[in-house]
Order: sequence, then structure tokens, then C-alpha cells
Amino acid sequence: MQHHLDSSDDIAWRAHPCEVACASSAAAPDHPYFIPSEMLQVFSLGLSSPLACPINIYGWFSVRDGWEPLRNYLFKRSRDDPAMISQIKEEKGSPYKQLFSGYVEIDTSLAGFGSILKSRFQGECHGLDMTYALLGDSIETVIEVKAEAKQPSDVRISATTSGFDYEISLYDGKFCGSGSMFKHIVAVKKQGELRVVLKLGDYTYKWTFKAGVGVVLAPEHPVPGFTEYFVMNVSFRTRGKTASAWQWSCICNDVCVSKSCL
Repeated sequence: MQHHLDSSDDIAWRAHPCEVACASSAAAPDHPYFIPSEMLQVFSLGLSSPLACPINIYGWFSVRDGWEPLRNYLFKRSRDDPAMISQIKEEKGSPYKQLFSGYVEIDTSLAGFGSILKSRFQGECHGLDMTYALLGDSIETVIEVKAEAKQPSDVRISATTSGFDYEISLYDGKFCGSGSMFKHIVAVKKQGELRVVLKLGDYTYKWTFKAGVGVVLAPEHPVPGFTEYFVMNVSFRTRGKTASAWQWSCICNDVCVSKSCL
């Protein structure tokens, strides 16, 4: 059975950004684009219905912010490329059913900053549970991984940030071919760390990045299965403008760390 998240699914949150001028230091570089602000970090989305048989789900769920009216997609799948989940009761009738359609505004002046929050957005038939946090004094961090694998492998990549134990899933599935594996945005506290973990079979690889410092921890050896290249790009920015960017790459078994300040 396939289910549909309607294209009107959209969460908007009104923020009154608290811009803080950064002093020149290792943790807060003196850069016009390195200005921490209020951010929303979503850790997980889940349907509130009882567990039952696996289903395919497609549609999209996005967030807008106060800086620019563009959608930041948290979930986006087409009918031809659905995600499989096992969280809905089987119902008789059409194989295509709408699970949720809605629009919500989050007023940050009424919410607690720095704490894990949980909300349920109730639709006509099903609810959508979201675990998230509102972070002040944070930096927009973009993570992108590009790779080439000739044989399909089960790959799981997740991230955590300073102050929170909740994992942020970046990629979880089989990968084969070449090109961009994923590109995600994560909110990181101004003086906090971004930790990325790659699990590939029995192997585990870890990276740690810090704004204004760069690559704190990274593998010294190639990642097996990606014989041609595996590249991880991390950039710290605000209002879409990059303040500093770092790259860990393994190209033809040659491991390299590079920095690019814009």
C-alpha cells in the first residue's frame, strides 16, 4: 500500500533573529558572514499511528524561516521513489491514501530555547510527531558527501552536535554509483562541535568539525568500498553566506584535509 503526504505539508516558524557580533577568536572568527542567530533543528519526524504492516510513503515536508521564503525539505520522496515505513494500520479501499496535510507556524517567543521539544501536528486522519530544538547563538552548517562505489553497500551516516544526544540521520540505505550522496543543513552552537559518524558493515568512521577551528578529528585511512573517491564537505555560514569551509577527501586511497576561507 502506498500513502501520500500532501504537497501542502509545510511548517513555517517566525523567528526574530538575535544577531550577535562575534569577537575575534578561534571559536568565533572575525568574519562578516559568521553571525550566530536563532535556529530550528529537527531531529526526527514520525507518524503517530499504531505499528502495523510496512507501507511506502511519499510526498514532502518542509520548513520556512524568516530570512528567505524558500523551503528547507525535511522529507521529500516521489511516488516512484517512496520511503518504506511500518507505522500505519492497513485499511481497505484505494492503495493510495493521504496521511497528513497541514500548515503550522511556530512562535519562537513562546518556546523554550536549548531544550528538546516534541510536538504533534494533527491531520484529519493521522498525526505527525516532530522532535526538535530551538537554538540561540547558532551557526548554519552544511554537510555534503560525494562518493563513488562500484558495488552496492549498506551505508548509515548520522550527526550529533554539542549539547544533544539525539542523532540526526543524514543517510541510511544502499549506495552504488557516483555523485552526491546527500546534502543537509545542521544547526551547531557557536562554540560547539559537529560530529559525523559513518557505519559501513563492521567499520565505523568518525569526524569532528568545529566552527572557526576546522577538522578536529578525522580518519587517517581510506574508507573501504569507495575505491575512487569519498569526499565530505562541511561549511559554516549564516544567511546562506559561507564564512569557512572544510573538506576531508579520500581520492584513489589518498587521504587529504583542506580548508577554504571565503
